[in-house]
Amino acid sequence: MRSRLTSDCSSIDAGTTAAERDAVQRKAKKLDEEVRTRISKVTRDEKKIYFTSGHGEREQKPAKPGERPTVSSLKKLLEQLNTKIEPLGIATGLTDKVPDDAAVVVIAGPTAAFLEAEVAALVAYKERGGAFLILLDPGVDVGLDPLLSTLAVSMSQNELVNDQEY
Repeated sequence: MRSRLTSDCSSIDAGTTAAERDAVQRKAKKLDEEVRTRISKVTRDEKKIYFTSGHGEREQKPAKPGERPTVSSLKKLLEQLNTKIEPLGIATGLTDKVPDDAAVVVIAGPTAAFLEAEVAALVAYKERGGAFLILLDPGVDVGLDPLLSTLAVSMSQNELVNDQEY
């Protein structure tokens, strides 16, 4: 004679149990992210990171199927680290200078050229001790050679990752 518990468990198929386990894992992951975010806000000073805009850069929102990959995961991670994300382009004064409160300037996969005045402002920011995260696609000339040379960096035309292949 089988117990009632054994009978109840045998009626639950493995897919249901796995789905329930996956739901619990997703909730735990979300809770972990929330805890880390709140701890960062208490223990770290807020920093501002500027993402260049106006040059066809990668979007900061999640991509839809078939669209160009985005930097949404990077943005989410930075926000969890108590970072405020701001746009930086012509409309926000990039032709004059990079704001003094910029901890880092991110150039994320532009597809159109920067103006000479924008590049000059980026070079001046570097000379003031500014930091960059520069993500460039091979085969796209966006006019950043003067900045790259002040950073002692050159652009290789070799692909490091091909999201169509993997």
